[in-house]
Amino acid sequence: MQAFNSFLTLLTLTHLDVVMILVSMGLFFILWKTLDSVFFSRYLPYLEHREEATSGNLVKANQAFNEAKVLMQEVESGLRKARGEALSKRSTELDKCKQFLDVRLKSADDKLSAKLKADRAHLLAESQKIEALVVKSIPTLVQEVRNAVLRS
Repeated sequence: MQAFNSFLTLLTLTHLDVVMILVSMGLFFILWKTLDSVFFSRYLPYLEHREEATSGNLVKANQAFNEAKVLMQEVESGLRKARGEALSKRSTELDKCKQFLDVRLKSADDKLSAKLKADRAHLLAESQKIEALVVKSIPTLVQEVRNAVLRS
C-alpha cells in the first residue's frame, strides 16, 4: 500500500481522484456500449455502404477520365492528320493556280508582244509614208519659199 501511496504522491493524486477516474472509466464504458447498440451498430452498415459507393464512383470516375484522355488523344491525332491533309491540298491547289496563271500570263504576254510588233510595223510604215511625202514635197516647198522671198 505504501508503494501505491507514493505513486499517488508522485502524480499528485488523492484516493478520491483515483475513485473518480475509475468511476469515469466505468461510465465511459457504459456510454460506449449504449451508443454502440443504439447508434453505431445501426448506422455503421450505411456508412460502409456509402464508403463502397464512393470508392466505386472514384474508380468509375478514373475510368471515365482515362477514356476521355484516350479519346482526346485520338481527336488531337485526327486534327493533326486533317491539318496535314488540308495543308497538302492547299499546296496542291496553289500550285495548280500558279500554273494556270503562268499560262494565262504567257498567253497575254505573247498577245501583247505580237500587238506591239504589229503597231511598231504600222508606225514604221506610216512614218515612211510621211517621210516620202515630205521628200516629195520638198521641191514644192523650196519653190514656194523662193517665190515668197522674191516677192518681198
